[in-house]
Amino acid sequence: MKRILSNIDSTTVMKAVCAIVFCTAVFLYTCFAQADMLAYRWQQFFGHAATWPPVVVSLLVTVLAALFAYIIYKVWFRRKTWTLRTCWAFLLAVCVVLIIAETLMDTSDVVHYRLRMERLLADGHTQKALQVGKRSRHTDKTLTMLRAYALAIEHQLGDRLFHYPMPRGGSSVLRPDTASTLFFLPANQIRQVADEKSAVDYHLCGLLLDKQLDAFAALVTKYYDAASPNMPRHYKEALTLYTHKRSNRVVTYRDAVLDADYEDFLKLVNNRTLSQSDARDIYGNTYWYYYVYK
Repeated sequence: MKRILSNIDSTTVMKAVCAIVFCTAVFLYTCFAQADMLAYRWQQFFGHAATWPPVVVSLLVTVLAALFAYIIYKVWFRRKTWTLRTCWAFLLAVCVVLIIAETLMDTSDVVHYRLRMERLLADGHTQKALQVGKRSRHTDKTLTMLRAYALAIEHQLGDRLFHYPMPRGGSSVLRPDTASTLFFLPANQIRQVADEKSAVDYHLCGLLLDKQLDAFAALVTKYYDAASPNMPRHYKEALTLYTHKRSNRVVTYRDAVLDADYEDFLKLVNNRTLSQSDARDIYGNTYWYYYVYK
């Protein structure tokens, strides 16, 4: 063993490191970048979703990328003395190849989020799906629909729906329609949860999205006890808003903490030296922010 190790020079080590890094990059690229994007393109061109054909194409593209990298090595790097600079140059060339291939198939961040969420939801990983794109301010109707579906499964629709950015469309963003494009998750599965298992929360959240406070206040107390600490967070926020905005009301909701937070929110909104982004940083996960700024 010592004799073998003594015969290994720095050039061999650098070549081995480059090979390992390249293979790892190709593997990660195949698993996490190409397959979903190719499935998206497949749906665009052929009009139906498919799983295995995009994966096969993804593997072929990866093989071509590996072949191209090998050609670069044979034509250029093999003639050079392998130094640390040569090693970095080879890795840079590999990165350029992968970036070019990714750019050709790339779409918006929202499409990446949608495809990733669908795969996770189809595999039953609801909590992981809810973390996808959580910090991004970009969204669309389909992504919001998927998030609402995941929250409904976790019984958190009334607690966390407005933690995410909301697109235009009101309550229509919660359910699939003819314009919704899903690749790995059946639309009927979402409709079943929205119309049967979580119909009450879907209806209440739909009223909140449409800003129908009066209809919401008249309905929410039929299904939830306003005095219960287990009442969903956004429902409490909506009732606090309703109580402050309506003098002739069907229900009066009082919560000292929420009342104080709402007063602070109003002060922030009326402060002309502060912008909407300032309000979003503090209250962006509340129904109040949605009601005022959306």
